[in-house]
Amino acid sequence: MPKRMRPPAFFYLGSQVVTLSRSVLGRLPLRETAKPYLRQLMERTGECAHLAIPAQGKVLYIDQVESPATLRVNAQVGTMNPLHCTALGKALLAFGDLVLPSNLASFTPHTITDPEALRCHLDEIRQFGYAVDDEEFDISVRCIAVPVFDFRGKAVGAIGISGPATRMTPERLPAWQRP
Repeated sequence: MPKRMRPPAFFYLGSQVVTLSRSVLGRLPLRETAKPYLRQLMERTGECAHLAIPAQGKVLYIDQVESPATLRVNAQVGTMNPLHCTALGKALLAFGDLVLPSNLASFTPHTITDPEALRCHLDEIRQFGYAVDDEEFDISVRCIAVPVFDFRGKAVGAIGISGPATRMTPERLPAWQRP
């Protein structure tokens, strides 16, 4: 009688990994320091406020304060998104020492996919001091973000707001660009 072969063992990440990662994110000093500013941004604008850091060539959302609005942009803590087409990511690219991604994937018709065009866009971001995602990652979503610098002047994160493009119109953005 032939010997039965055991199926290969498979391992799955369980819910404990999510709990562990949230506890690690919860102890980040930047997150603790930025929390009151996130609340203030949400209260002032009525839009969701986000805090992110660079991680593995992407932008990692480490905190957010949700808007009470029925229609809102919610980015789960722990989510990673591209650098080149999010306001938070572009703020980090423009003001940090990150390498320009080699793959500029297109997510919407508005996504910048040409490296030279992105370099020019990052120059504009440095000139104005803030980054905008104008429906580049998600259609119908607009975002604005600024870098967060540490005591040495190094961009260690970015903070910004996101909302439906119908509310975050180009006419309203200037009011949110500076305090």
